[in-house]
This record gives sequence, C-alpha cells and structure tokens, in this order.
Amino acid sequence: VGLLYMLGLAFGPIIGWVSGTLVGAIAGDVLPLVLQSALGIAIYGMFVAIVVPPMRKSQPVCAVVAIALIISCLCRYTALVQWITPGFAIILSTVAAAAVGAAMFPLSEEEATA
Repeated sequence: VGLLYMLGLAFGPIIGWVSGTLVGAIAGDVLPLVLQSALGIAIYGMFVAIVVPPMRKSQPVCAVVAIALIISCLCRYTALVQWITPGFAIILSTVAAAAVGAAMFPLSEEEATA
C-alpha cells in the first residue's frame, strides 16, 4: 500500500512540473526577446514579493536577508571569488545566510513544534 500510495501522490506534481517545464521551454522559443527579458526580471520580483512581507515582521528574517545580501555582494565584487557563477553565488549566499541565521536565531521548543 505504501509504494502505490506514494506513487499516486507523486504523479500529479510530477506531471505538472514536467508539463510546465515543457510549456516554458516552448514559450521561451516563441516569445519575442523583449518579453523574454521582462520575464527574466519578473522572477526576481516574485522572489522579492515572497521575502519582503516576512522580513518586515521579523527581525531575524531581516538579519538573514542582510547577511545574504552581504555574501552575494562579496561574491560579485571580491576578486577572490569572482570565478563563482551568478546562479551559484545566489545559492551559496542563500544557504550560507540560512546557516548563519539558524545559528544566530535558534527556535525555542514551542516555536519548533508550532
């Protein structure tokens, strides 16, 4: 029962992910360059829309965002790590900032179970 149940649960999201990727790849070839550029910027706007509301309510989240910003700027403007690609720099700064935030602002027992 467990394996079939998990396969059934995974089937819908997998089909959605694959079909969305296919539609995006096809649309990327069909859309004009101006619209492609606009959508490239829209992904950053969507990320900002996800991060800003919790950041305004929580000091630890604001600190983690600031740490991620500092690490990202270091990856961009420091000659020592300029060999890191921009996409990997975002991943690196996000994971490092989350690790620093988890160490600096651990959850209490009540917050962790809530």
